[in-house]
Amino acid sequence: MICIESQIFPPAIVFLLASDDQIRIEYHENYQKRSFRNKYYLRSEQKIMPMSIPLMAGKNQQMPIQEVRIANDQNWQKQHLKTIQSIYGRSPYFMYYCDELTALFVNKETFLIDFNFKCLHWILEKLKINLSLSCTTSFQKEATYLENDLRSKLTPWSLSDHLVLQLPGCQDRTAEISILDILFFLGPDAAAWIFQSRKNEQIIQLCAKINP
Repeated sequence: MICIESQIFPPAIVFLLASDDQIRIEYHENYQKRSFRNKYYLRSEQKIMPMSIPLMAGKNQQMPIQEVRIANDQNWQKQHLKTIQSIYGRSPYFMYYCDELTALFVNKETFLIDFNFKCLHWILEKLKINLSLSCTTSFQKEATYLENDLRSKLTPWSLSDHLVLQLPGCQDRTAEISILDILFFLGPDAAAWIFQSRKNEQIIQLCAKINP
């Protein structure tokens, strides 16, 4: 299996690296800034659009991840939904998911980790992948019992230079792009794309580079 930190709409590369269809979420770490914990990335034509979940003011860095609160007083949900609509409104499958996606944002969560889990479960439901999802029971600095410990190794800056996501009929994506992008363009074929892409030599090499 692979082990990652809690992420909001994880980059598509996560599902490609989970070749055993098992993902373990680190539930007992401390929050770290500049990561996928409260950020996800969309592709707008030639630009990458970073989307950030605002957090309550305070020293979130090194705070237990279970205690990090979302700043729901900023009405960020409306901004995110508007941006997603603007970027993907004309993509082939956006209309099939937009109502449920809206509900994810409208039904507010207090804690970041709860919102991340809710979104990840929704993604797995839409992908229709028989993927096993579990959480750590305690924090282990070196998770040697795991085949692929990817905690804090998949970062926006470590993935942005890797052109590995090749969608049929679309331009390539850099590896930090959210799974939402794949879902909106491929719809029910997204799972088949994931399984096929796992055989891609670039993916295999990237996995070896990230976790030698």
